[in-house]
Amino acid sequence: CEPPSSAPARQVVIVGIGGLRADALGPSLTPFLFQLAQSPGVRAGTVDVSNGRTQQTFSAPGWITVLTGRWAREHGILDNDSAGPIKVETLFERVEEDVPGSRSLLVTQWKRLYELVRGRLDPRSGLHHATVLRADDAAIEQEVLGTWRRCQPQLAFIHLDAVDQAGHRGAFDVGDAGYAAAVRETDGRLRR
Repeated sequence: CEPPSSAPARQVVIVGIGGLRADALGPSLTPFLFQLAQSPGVRAGTVDVSNGRTQQTFSAPGWITVLTGRWAREHGILDNDSAGPIKVETLFERVEEDVPGSRSLLVTQWKRLYELVRGRLDPRSGLHHATVLRADDAAIEQEVLGTWRRCQPQLAFIHLDAVDQAGHRGAFDVGDAGYAAAVRETDGRLRR
């Protein structure tokens, strides 16, 4: 990307942490996130997915719901194997409509998410959006720090997956040493 003439007045960062349990958020494992959650204007909430009116909690439909503001039945990504394309506008496209020439960024290590978003946005000419695939959360951190300084995006979605991977290797439990270590490491990454 080409550096903008000046930083945008407002920037939005959405951070997705795969596999992070709500009970892992606290001053001992996630001091940065805990402090951030105490900030004015931050609200916590839950979505009841047990009623059958929403969607299953597969990763791909969940992240695409975050990036579109629509349930799976509307955006068309019903499970992790859905071929796509995403059938509705993404937040990146909405920002471009509201602020022509705006910049946006998605950085992930999960190839499926990368492919779905890239497939939706690549055909759009004139959209100043970068969809970046990196090997792991450490590489994502470096990419975000460098790209953020260069591009100054109005909207960035950063998907971190080390916590989810640790949960699959061991247990999705704060008592599991590997899971707890991944949660702490992710909190430190976000602070940086």
